[in-house]
Amino acid sequence: MTVESFSGTPSPPDDIPLRETGLMFAFEGADTAGEADYGYSLTPMADLTIGEFTGPQLSFEFAVPSFAEDAVASHITTTGTPTAQPRFADPLTDVTDPRHRSALSERFDLDVSGLAGDVVGVIREATDSDDAPGSNGVDTGEPVVEGIALLESDPEAVPTFNGVVALRDVPAGEHRLTVNGAGVAPYGQRIDHGGDGGDGAGSTDSATTDSETAEPTESAATADGPPATTTVGVDGDVVVTPNEDAVKVRAEPAADAPGFDRVAVEDDVAGRVYDGLPADDEAEGAAVYVHREGAYTAEVEDEAGALGAYRVNPAADQSTATVREARTGKASLTSFLLTLLTETIAQASVFEDGDADGIDEVGVPDDTEEQTGAAADAVEDVLEATASVTGGPGGDTGGGDSGDDGSGGGPDAGFVGLLRALEASTNAARRANEAAQAGNAQGADNRLRGLKQRTAAIADALERNRENLPGQLPGLVERRVPQIERRIQQAIDADE
Repeated sequence: MTVESFSGTPSPPDDIPLRETGLMFAFEGADTAGEADYGYSLTPMADLTIGEFTGPQLSFEFAVPSFAEDAVASHITTTGTPTAQPRFADPLTDVTDPRHRSALSERFDLDVSGLAGDVVGVIREATDSDDAPGSNGVDTGEPVVEGIALLESDPEAVPTFNGVVALRDVPAGEHRLTVNGAGVAPYGQRIDHGGDGGDGAGSTDSATTDSETAEPTESAATADGPPATTTVGVDGDVVVTPNEDAVKVRAEPAADAPGFDRVAVEDDVAGRVYDGLPADDEAEGAAVYVHREGAYTAEVEDEAGALGAYRVNPAADQSTATVREARTGKASLTSFLLTLLTETIAQASVFEDGDADGIDEVGVPDDTEEQTGAAADAVEDVLEATASVTGGPGGDTGGGDSGDDGSGGGPDAGFVGLLRALEASTNAARRANEAAQAGNAQGADNRLRGLKQRTAAIADALERNRENLPGQLPGLVERRVPQIERRIQQAIDADE
């Protein structure tokens, strides 16, 4: 038998005969045999037993890596004779759809507790984005070839089909999932299958409202309802990266800081590309492969639920991006805000000539050790360079708008107004970070509230002057505003 790709059939065929009703089948010895359209007889199974299957193996017309075929040989060989399969003695084992099993249980009073729940997801492959200037964003799309998925608790790998990861009958509990494929970097995530779901643990399909209390999902061994299904990745999307474009993002907690309970990586364009429990629960840190063309925010959450954020914008020659001494709390979040705003204003200044040429060479370091220096050390030079474009510093005086808002009508009015709004925000972020690093939580919060107002001015400048702004600049800044707003509030809410 040859398995053809479903992608070759864009719509269902329309020449298949419709199913007809009205035909009657009857056992040849039954009283109604004379009224039946067809009769049948019963024959001992011993007379019909199949000894073995011979002939060609199962083959695929779509791309399946050779190593995947080797890893899942049972999928490309004969399945064995019927009498040797569990379904021969118990036909219910052949029914895997939870709703079908539940219906059989209700109709025939059957015990359907034999199957545990499923773990599902779909592979998405990261590529560089045309919507982002330079190396500042990625998109995700369908994978080029199929991959394989493996649970550490199960020695048998499972191939994907049309990119879909589907692991059946997975026992409740914690598992480590690895997804791999030809030409892509491995993806790893720890999942809590049949647990209470939520961020970082894989999400179950049992929804709760705000007024409900989320209870742990029942083990699939109960017969009160269908087994739980856990989605992996980000809302079911498992994002992988081609090997030639992969950068390994590593985060290690500080020696006196707690370990990570959850890790998330978010691209400016594609959104979250990873969100889950670290793959290795015994390791102190976490590692995730991302596409080098992206611009990322790495978020870590400790056991107490405190958050930390770090900027990761890999250079073209980077293969690793390491965040050392990672911490959670106010100081981490304010430092991230300063890094992101310094990067943004430096990149925005590049558009003075109307295009994004040179945007990847602005020289503002991110939060990884591979890029020497820190944004706090570079911010003064960046603001001085920006002042040469705007005609003066956009200071942080604490009230009102500073400088021209870009509505003066000149050819560069919109651009200058946006830069000045970014200047004011960057200055506010710098002062908030200085207070947070000094342990002055109240002073940091006051500056953060001012920064929130400054960020609103950025959004306003974008809205009013969009038509006067060059090329991809509005999109570059606009995509980062929600990130800034979210981290401001998290920093205000955070402990010292």
